[in-house]
Amino acid sequence: MIDYDPVIMSSDITSAQMSLEGVITQTPLLPTPLSARGDSQVPPHYVKAECLQAAGSHTVRGAFLALDELDPPDLRRGVVVSSTGPYALALMYAWRYWPTLRHITVVLPAGKPTLAKLLSDLGAQVHLHEGTSRSRARAAERIAQESGQTLLLTTGRAAVCGAATVAREMLCEQPTLAAILAPVGSGALLAGIVSAAAAHPTPVRVIGAEPLGAGTCYSSHQTGTRVLVRTSSPTGLAADLDHGAPARYPWHIWRDRVDMVQVTDAAISAAMDYLLCHHHLGASAAGATAMAAALAFPGRLPDGPVGVLCSGGPLASASHLSAPSSRACAWADLPLAA
Repeated sequence: MIDYDPVIMSSDITSAQMSLEGVITQTPLLPTPLSARGDSQVPPHYVKAECLQAAGSHTVRGAFLALDELDPPDLRRGVVVSSTGPYALALMYAWRYWPTLRHITVVLPAGKPTLAKLLSDLGAQVHLHEGTSRSRARAAERIAQESGQTLLLTTGRAAVCGAATVAREMLCEQPTLAAILAPVGSGALLAGIVSAAAAHPTPVRVIGAEPLGAGTCYSSHQTGTRVLVRTSSPTGLAADLDHGAPARYPWHIWRDRVDMVQVTDAAISAAMDYLLCHHHLGASAAGATAMAAALAFPGRLPDGPVGVLCSGGPLASASHLSAPSSRACAWADLPLAA
């Protein structure tokens, strides 16, 4: 039997933060705008704008940490990953820091030809795969075994540590947060937030927001056991959050430590409009899911300000991921382009 850690320790989160220095952007924590104050349906909140992060989401943190764990021979053999998109994009961004990483193979849902082209333009070898998230994961495992590449897990310890650094930043900037709301897909983000909240000196509720019909974390939380849904073609605005079942490792961290809500496509669409109108953030549907929960269920939130994680935004082109970063330019002793 696998011995699961109860949470990621505070020292591990600190170590992850140190590893990410100069790699990730410490994204802003935006307060409730003046234009929205006074509206009884808008709770006092701070939006963590991870949609402004490199590659458009928090997943770049975990992707970098996953590569950081690999030995040089593993990097030379290359890596393979099964992803709905955000983690693959994050991995392509993180690639710049590892010149010895020979190549990246991505197993992607078949219904994403535009994303497949973007990843190919960035240098990835892309396999479009029909079927469930579990079958895509098995396809990635087969490719890794046959090619000798290293299989990266999008829901492993590195992903959870990366997610924990997001919540750590939020709580350091606003230590009085009564709760943090986050979108739920595999559950890795939720596990990281739970870990950071556990180390905070005052209680912080963690609330997961799942799109109605896109995933099974809500059902798993209700029943106390991991629920698997065999859905080959997830639907809905935030279909990227559909992973078929909670990932096993994060599940053992968050299952007894969170509240869960489900939100409709209409609520997500309204939240996307809200974030654009009031916070000037172009969020994806997945990125707006936590905001949808805050707007749809104000009565279920605790007294005091809440933190809302917005992670996921549109990418215009490959140039978004290939522009030099401050750390890369510092190493090359080159000026940072505007």
